[in-house]
Amino acid sequence: MDQLFKVLAEHFQTDHVEIASLGGSATWGMRFPEDIEPEAVVTKFESFDTPFGVGAAMKLLDISGKPVLRITHQGWKYGRNEFPSANDSLQVFWVLKQAGVKRIIVDGSCGGITVRQGDVVISSDFVDLYSNPITTQFAQTIGVDSWKRLAHPFCDELRRILLEEAIKERSCLIASENSYQIGRIYENGVYVTTPPGLFETAAQVSWYKQLGGDTVGQSLGFVAKLARICDMCIAAIHVISNDAEGMPADFGEIGLEDFYFACAKPFGSIVLRVLKRAVNLEISDCGCQSYTNDTKMTGLPVAGA
Repeated sequence: MDQLFKVLAEHFQTDHVEIASLGGSATWGMRFPEDIEPEAVVTKFESFDTPFGVGAAMKLLDISGKPVLRITHQGWKYGRNEFPSANDSLQVFWVLKQAGVKRIIVDGSCGGITVRQGDVVISSDFVDLYSNPITTQFAQTIGVDSWKRLAHPFCDELRRILLEEAIKERSCLIASENSYQIGRIYENGVYVTTPPGLFETAAQVSWYKQLGGDTVGQSLGFVAKLARICDMCIAAIHVISNDAEGMPADFGEIGLEDFYFACAKPFGSIVLRVLKRAVNLEISDCGCQSYTNDTKMTGLPVAGA
C-alpha cells in the first residue's frame, strides 16, 4: 500500500482514491483502458499484501486528472494456477477500503434466465445464499459492524449513468454497422450469485427463476455485500454471455471465446465513459448511506441485559 500512496501523493496530490473499476468478463478480452485509449496514463502494481493473503495485480488510472483503481476480472488470479475463490474478493476489498474508495463500477458477464445472449442488464437487486459467514468474517477483520441493510444494494445514481452510456453505445454500434451488436438493455434485474467454479444445473436454474432471478453469475452478490459493509456505492453492468442451463438456447448460440473478444471493446468503452463522468459526480444524496446508518445500534445490548 505504501507504493500506491506514494504515487497518489506525487501524481495526484491526494491520499486516497474515490472510485474503482472492478473489471469482469465483459472486458477481459482487452487491455483496459489501453486498447481504447493508447495514450492512457497507467501505473501498474503487481500485488498487495492483505490480511487475506497476497492480492492480485491492480492498475492506477488517470481519468480526467483523478485516480481510479482498476481490478481485472474480480481479482481472480488467472495465469497463476490458482482457482478463483471468495478470498480473492476479500483481498480486493481490503485494498479498496484502505485506499479510501467510495464508489465502484462493476462490469461482467453472466448467464441469462429471463434474458438472452447479447442482452445487457444493470442489476437492481441480487440473491446470494452462500456468502454470509465470509462477509461477516470480513467485517470483523476490518473492525466494522456486519449488520447492514441490503435494501437497494445498488446506487441509483451510478446505475443511471451506466444505463445512459449503454444506450449510447448500442446506438453507436447500430449506426456503424459493427459486427458486434448489443441486444436489449434492461435497467432492472435480479442477479443470482453462486460460488465460483462449475456452472449451474438446469434444476438449479429453474429454482433461481422461481426466486425471481433474471441472471446468474458467480460474483456480484458477494461483492455487493462487501461494498455495503465498507460503506461504498456500487453499480454493475452485465452482458449475457450465454443462456443459463435449461434455458432456450441451453448455453450459447455464439461460442464464448468469440463472444468475449467481440464484446470487450464496446463494454470497455461504456465503462471508460462512465468513469469519466463518475469521477466528477456528486452523489452525496444518492441514499446508499442511509441503509448503513439505519442499522447502527450503539450501546446495545445494555450491560447486564
